[in-house]
Formats: sequence, structure tokens, C-alpha cells
Amino acid sequence: MQQELGLDQPDQPTFDSAGNLIDKTRKRILCFGGGVDSSAMLFKHLLTGCLNIDHVVFSDTGAEKKETYTNVQKFKGFCESQNIPFNIVTHHKENLTEWLLRNGSLPLLPQGASHLCSVKFKAEVIQRFLTATYPDKEFTMLIGIEADEGRRSARFTKPKNDTNQYEYPLQEWGWTRQICLDYLEKMDLKVVKSSCVYCPFMKEDEIREVFKDQDQWNTVKQIEHKFRETSPAKHQRWLDAGKPLIQLKTKNKDGSHKTRAPAGMWKADTWKSGGRLFTSAKIDGKKVSVDEWEEKLKDE
Repeated sequence: MQQELGLDQPDQPTFDSAGNLIDKTRKRILCFGGGVDSSAMLFKHLLTGCLNIDHVVFSDTGAEKKETYTNVQKFKGFCESQNIPFNIVTHHKENLTEWLLRNGSLPLLPQGASHLCSVKFKAEVIQRFLTATYPDKEFTMLIGIEADEGRRSARFTKPKNDTNQYEYPLQEWGWTRQICLDYLEKMDLKVVKSSCVYCPFMKEDEIREVFKDQDQWNTVKQIEHKFRETSPAKHQRWLDAGKPLIQLKTKNKDGSHKTRAPAGMWKADTWKSGGRLFTSAKIDGKKVSVDEWEEKLKDE
């Protein structure tokens, strides 16, 4: 890497990206997603040493785009050439696709469920790996959130008992999405947006790209077909049980406690009420099924 870029190993900085003195007692971890933001952030560090990174970790959900996996391997090689540890970690029991098919669920359900990709199959997996690798250390997590995504980092709430510190270098540098894209292009690096191949937030052009890969599209169809099959069965199970409810600690605006159905039951037939895999992209202003997307795309 050094020879390719004409660089020696960069000196490690004393201050972080915000100008604060770096706490050397903490391990500084770059959470690599394999997409535009974290690639731009990591490559700048590889050139300048600006982030004082101790370890890079990529959590593989098992459902990333093929281009993302290629990019991860490329950056793993870059890091290894500068003696920066780079680990690819996975969930200790099952990957995201296996979990969704076993539960007949979607990555994001309309009734306010959490976004599983980023919580259960990324953040928690990385934390488990770090705790096992550095049992006596605390961590500073370097997260790729752009300068124009301030609300996204502001909404981030630390998990209970979380002792990590969090830094958002792109925000400190004032780097927007376009700046990241321009930087990677200048460095002759082609990086696609990272996401699961069945990400609910995909735009139409992204769905179209996934559709071109038969293996990936078959996985997309499997996820929604299993959800369509499971949704009425889980709701009926709740009805047959007499509509039992579990009270949660979180509250509604009126002060009452939120509730949910017991495990294996759903309070609603989410498929019947309009729940679909893709929530952002629409056809004629309407959320539609994967099968309807297929009909549209194959006729193009």
C-alpha cells in the first residue's frame, strides 16, 4: 500500500478529527460498512494517519451487495499493508437472511419495529467481537455519517450501559455525500452504496440493479414471500390466544405504556394491512409487492 501510494507509514496524530486530545487508553475502532462514507473516511486515514485507528471491523450481515464484498476485501488488503488489523465478523448464530426466513419477518416492519440490520447484525456483533478481543479496554467508535446527516447522529441513542465514545469524522471535516464521492473518484476508487440486497429503503434504481442479479433477486423474493405466508398465521395465533398483550417500559404520548403481542404472535396481519418489503420506492405512488416490482422490471 505504501509503495503504491508513495507513502511511508503515517505518523499517528495527538488530536482527533474535532481537535480534541485523543484518549490513548481507549481503542479507536473504525466501523467499516463497505460503502461510500466509511470508504472515504478510511482511505483518508490510510493516506494521512489522521484518525489514529487501532482496528477496523466490518460486520457481515450475509446479505450485502456483491460489489460491497469486493470493496471490503480491497480495503482489508490496504489496511493489512499498513499493519492495521481488519476483521470481518458475523453473528454467532445465524445471518440476517436466515433470521428473517426463520421468523417470517421483514428488516423493518410498519408497526415501529427496530431496523435489525444496523442493530442486531452490525452494532451488537461488532461490540461482542471487540469485548472478546480487548476485554479490559473501552472504545471510541468512528462512524461514517456525512456532514449533511446531522440529524442522523443526533438521533443516535447509546444502548443501556454502553461505555463507548462516538466520533463522526466526516461531520467534523464538513464532508457531504458528494464530497465523499468526488474524493473516491479522484483516488480512482469505485464504491457503490452499501446496503442489504433487500434493504427496505432502496430507491427504484437500486431495486433495478438488484433485479439484474438473479441470485440476489431470488433472495429478495424469498424474504417477502415468507413474510406474506407468515403474517396471517401469526396474527391468527394471537386472536386464538385471546389477544394477549405484554406491557413495555416505553410509553405513548398520552403516558400509557406501549404493548406488544407475545413472541410468535402479531397484533395485526401486517401483510393484509399493506406491509411490503420495499417501503421507500413506489409504483404510481403506491407501495407494491416484490412480485409487482418484478412484473414492472421484466417488461423494461
